[in-house]
Amino acid sequence: MRKYITIVSLCLSVFLMSCDNYLDLVPKGESVLNTTDDYLGLVESMASEYPTGDFWYFSGDATWPYKNEIENYKYPLRSIAFLWDETEGLRQQHTVTSELYSKCYSRIANYNIVVENVNDAEGPLADKKLAMAQAKAMRAYNYFILVNTFAKPYVKETAATDNGIIIHKKFDLENESKQYSVQEVYDFIMEDLNAAIPDLPEKPLNEFRPSLAFGWALKAKVHLYKGELDSALNAGLEVLKSTYHKLWDMRPMYYDVVAELPFMDFMSTGWDSYAIHPKADPENLLYQFCNNDNGEPFPFWIRK
Repeated sequence: MRKYITIVSLCLSVFLMSCDNYLDLVPKGESVLNTTDDYLGLVESMASEYPTGDFWYFSGDATWPYKNEIENYKYPLRSIAFLWDETEGLRQQHTVTSELYSKCYSRIANYNIVVENVNDAEGPLADKKLAMAQAKAMRAYNYFILVNTFAKPYVKETAATDNGIIIHKKFDLENESKQYSVQEVYDFIMEDLNAAIPDLPEKPLNEFRPSLAFGWALKAKVHLYKGELDSALNAGLEVLKSTYHKLWDMRPMYYDVVAELPFMDFMSTGWDSYAIHPKADPENLLYQFCNNDNGEPFPFWIRK
């Protein structure tokens, strides 16, 4: 009897060992997060542009350059955004559904995974600090886009009671979503930025990862949207210290091209191909298109 028990025990051991080995296998086409390089990869998005649709008017710096058309609401969304027109129901009349909401929260989920787990990954401490900083900077940016698209503008007197957006501070599929106030969202954004900036690199690995100038620029914009002008100015001056980024003065650039190639004034595709920087250029942030009838560069959309 003892002999049979021993044989059965050995069979079970072999079976369980086989199960463990099978569970350790990574399915074909999939990967696991083990190293800091794995987590740094989550900071990047190969489709880093944000869905433009109608919503970009409310979150970007670019606007329509013709004053009379802005004042006359020829293109309502452009006017609403530029004039900060909060007339009840007006914006909703002219907007359509967009993937912006889901795209931002999808990215935030990746950043949360990095923030929660990178310190336990295999790799140098410097890479862990870098991944943490870049994930927090991009998480702050996505929340900034969301709160300024789907919630009320920041008003100091009412921000604590104005409904904001949902904040996911951790990656937890079972956690119940909670809507935070506008003030709480801005506080979380600033908390992420203050934690990220000291460890952001002057020159990132590629254009899909945020730099130190990106962190300061976003901080400047957050202060600006809160009406904290002195703080916005101070953060903006930090951006100008960058040796990696530079100001891109597009108007003289455009007229230099037209002087050299007069036909360019009538070819939007020609200006487009001239104005776009190479993919790896640090100024590959703003795509420009010419307006055919007026012949001036027009900011089309902002990537980061």
